[in-house]
Amino acid sequence: MEKKIAVITGASSGIGAVGAVRFAKEGYNLVIAARREDKLNAVAEQCRAEGAEVLAVRGDMSKEEDVKNVFEKALEKFGTIDFVWSNQGVLTVPTVFEELTLDQYYTVSENNFKSTFLMLTEATKVFSKLAKPGNVVCTASSSGLRPESGFGVYSASKAAVIHLVRAAAIECGIKYNIRYNCVCPGGFVSEMTTMVINELTKTLSAGGDMPIRKPTMNLLPERDLGDPEKELVGLVVFLASEESTFIQGAAFSVDCGITL
Repeated sequence: MEKKIAVITGASSGIGAVGAVRFAKEGYNLVIAARREDKLNAVAEQCRAEGAEVLAVRGDMSKEEDVKNVFEKALEKFGTIDFVWSNQGVLTVPTVFEELTLDQYYTVSENNFKSTFLMLTEATKVFSKLAKPGNVVCTASSSGLRPESGFGVYSASKAAVIHLVRAAAIECGIKYNIRYNCVCPGGFVSEMTTMVINELTKTLSAGGDMPIRKPTMNLLPERDLGDPEKELVGLVVFLASEESTFIQGAAFSVDCGITL
């Protein structure tokens, strides 16, 4: 059977890196992209070890020319694309609302919302020209479903991602035979999560307040952070498959129940 082609951004670490390896195990060939070339190449080698043909493309998905380059290189290499996972993004340190800065706004907006906008619009253009169904999944956040204390701009950016995905589904789903969906992770093990925990620890050690709400609605006992390999990327694999063809414009919370 001919292997399907998946494009995964934000693939140098965290959920994206784990997801890339999982897709390789599932029999996909891959185009992976991120800004950190050394880490991206390391992930590419892990995917090749699983039998995948992999093209690693260094790029910043908040830049239009880099987004276009990823898709152009993918088509040059493989001639087609079956699935796109728009997974890039950043998380700034927890900050109380009145101390949020314009720099934080620009950083988060550029890397979370603008990058998703560029990925979605370019993926739509590419899939509209291919004589086959298209499939796009975007990584949003549980904070996009319920704003999180200490993450005002981040929460807003992820809510915008969810609505942009749904707008694409409404306008282009039937028109171009493309499916658009979101996964909305809560706290999962990653570099970004580790950074946040370290910053919170510093704040508390210095006698400061914790500018983040404790996830009191966590419905699974003794759980703090999820394991992306065991508890998240399988959902994305499912959404990429033919078993999910009746799902369109959905935002799946994977957060231990904290958004309930």
